[in-house]
Amino acid sequence: MRLELLNLDNKTRSEMVKEIDSDRRAGKLYMGKLLRPEAHGDYAGLLRQAAVEHDDGWLADTIRRGGMMKTHTERATPSGGMTLVKVGANAPDMLAEGEFNRFYMRGLCARALAEGIDKLVI
Repeated sequence: MRLELLNLDNKTRSEMVKEIDSDRRAGKLYMGKLLRPEAHGDYAGLLRQAAVEHDDGWLADTIRRGGMMKTHTERATPSGGMTLVKVGANAPDMLAEGEFNRFYMRGLCARALAEGIDKLVI
């Protein structure tokens, strides 16, 4: 399900891109533990592309089509051991929604500061 982001216009998108680029330069872009390591570089570019001209749904669909998520991951058992479990089909949606929304909020805040707005209602 795509997020309904009422202020996702070119000004907010521009601020989102600045925030994404800043995190990339600082090596702080969150990749999620279920994203395959070899997909990290592609994901960073796709997140930026989504901010420029798409949305979280496009990002999730692109991650899914590209097979960018792990198929299995380790999980702790009650006895203290580890077991392999299948990654949920919604993993691309969770990553895309969470990160796109996070940069949307950061973009809105940066825009508000630039425009002299001291309060946001989210």
